[in-house]
Amino acid sequence: LAACAIGLTIFLYEDRIRVRPHVFHFLFLSLFLAAQCHAHRMWHRKDAFWILPILFVWSTFHGPGSLWGLLAIGATVVAHPRNRAGWEVLGAAIAVVLLSPGVFDGLVSAFSVHTRPGIQARFVPEHGNLFHYASMGTRGLLVVGTVLLSSALAGIGIVRQGRSLFQSHRGLLLFSVPLALFSVLFARFSWYAIGPLLIVGATLPFTRSIGRLVLLGIAGLLVWDASSYVMPRYANMETHRWAADIQRGHPHHFPIGATHFLKRAGIRGQVYNDVGWGGWILYELPEGTRTLYDSRIAFTEDATDLLLEDEHVLNRRRMGLRSPEASVRRAAEIQFGTEREALAERAAALGADILLRKGPVFGTEGIAVTPKNWELVYRDPGAEVWLRKNDRLSSRLERIQQTWSTSQGDAETDGLR
Repeated sequence: LAACAIGLTIFLYEDRIRVRPHVFHFLFLSLFLAAQCHAHRMWHRKDAFWILPILFVWSTFHGPGSLWGLLAIGATVVAHPRNRAGWEVLGAAIAVVLLSPGVFDGLVSAFSVHTRPGIQARFVPEHGNLFHYASMGTRGLLVVGTVLLSSALAGIGIVRQGRSLFQSHRGLLLFSVPLALFSVLFARFSWYAIGPLLIVGATLPFTRSIGRLVLLGIAGLLVWDASSYVMPRYANMETHRWAADIQRGHPHHFPIGATHFLKRAGIRGQVYNDVGWGGWILYELPEGTRTLYDSRIAFTEDATDLLLEDEHVLNRRRMGLRSPEASVRRAAEIQFGTEREALAERAAALGADILLRKGPVFGTEGIAVTPKNWELVYRDPGAEVWLRKNDRLSSRLERIQQTWSTSQGDAETDGLR
């Protein structure tokens, strides 16, 4: 079931997985939970032949994620403390994780990037607790309802089994408790922690009947998510603004055209970007590119202040554009352009010389004033690229002209300014 879910998820969400391959947590957690399902399960030395390779790959994908693998092994060891082989397997597993290339950098990066408490969940809701999903419409309520119902059914099954369950599945229960708690506190984790728990729970005798209902609910959630998040990419194939990317097999969640433009021209530098695009930009662009933000949000206090101010500017524009009076809407757009230009100058003071953001970056063309210190070089329906007018601009423009001088007829150059 886990392998099938991984295959389907990769097909549906391949763009996000290329940037953040966290979906593989789902597979690895399922393997460990399945191993713990056997009554009176204890680790043996032969288990090292599958545990150690999995942990090595896992820690290479995501250092902090592999800590859950160590917790799974440790839960079974604690459940059977007199089993010497279990302690040996745990020791070997810890050594493998510590020896994985880059694991220390990954751990430091994961636990030390947040500049302020709550800033991450504010701009990326899935980094908040599970109940943040309740404010995201029908889909969010379905997520929360599925998890709560599943947890309640699992709790009923545990209570009904009582002491006999703890004696036969101690390791599984010890590992499940922190998985479930952390999934509620960190909504993003629930996608690849609650899922394995439910799949494994559906195979246990005391939950087999209710497990089928739970799996039906998960299937319904996946169908709903795919219909609202994935399938619209395939609607109106000839006229949809993302048709070119769709026909090439690319989803539209990231600025594919804009990053391809910068990559082909060999332009690198520090990018003032939208928060949700940071990981993709770093993934796509040449070495030497930096972003002001990625999905872990801001890395400095100044960048955090800039992010919060930009949120206020966007909100003021939305309110102004709702006015029934054309003069008020025009004034709001002019003010938006002025404020966005000031923000861009603050980003430049932090080192940014490339803007890659959702358009219109500085307001509607022809209404808002064109910024003095930035040059628009690329625009498509999803993103705009502006370059700083500095001593590097002329060489960058020359490189752009040389790159596209022989390919003016390509569809991918439609956004070239």
